[in-house]
Amino acid sequence: MSWNPAPEWSSQISYGYLASPEELTPQASEHRATASLMNTHPLREGRILATTVAWGQNISGGERSNALLAESDWQLSPRYTLFGRAEYVEKTGEELNLAPVAAKYDLTQLSLGASRELLQNAKVQLALGAQVTYTFEPASLDHLYGPHPIGYWIFLRLRPTRINPMKM
Repeated sequence: MSWNPAPEWSSQISYGYLASPEELTPQASEHRATASLMNTHPLREGRILATTVAWGQNISGGERSNALLAESDWQLSPRYTLFGRAEYVEKTGEELNLAPVAAKYDLTQLSLGASRELLQNAKVQLALGAQVTYTFEPASLDHLYGPHPIGYWIFLRLRPTRINPMKM
């Protein structure tokens, strides 16, 4: 079910039953619920601040696992964008390919990035960007990921020209 009370706001809630979703464990079925709230806030000079907050839960074999996220994309100018994301997930040893398979691990990631559009007034958008992600994981996983896992990358993004939702 979704509800869009205004052009800048969108929300949804869902529930599903998945019969045997995993090929490796065909006897296991899963219940899944999600909810999210999104806002696209217009700023001066046609710029946008887009924010999403979302939650999801899987129930399999009577066990629950949750995920939460909050992310924003802030268009500073027609060429520059900053973005960030905070994410929390509960993963099992089975999902991480670790023993014991029933153990639960709480993982949190914080990501920050920026991009610069390289083309203007074109049919496609081409941007150069970079992102850094810091992961907070249980000390019991330090032997696999190190005590302070940090990921970073540089990317080149190609996509169709953005449609301004405020002009629709």
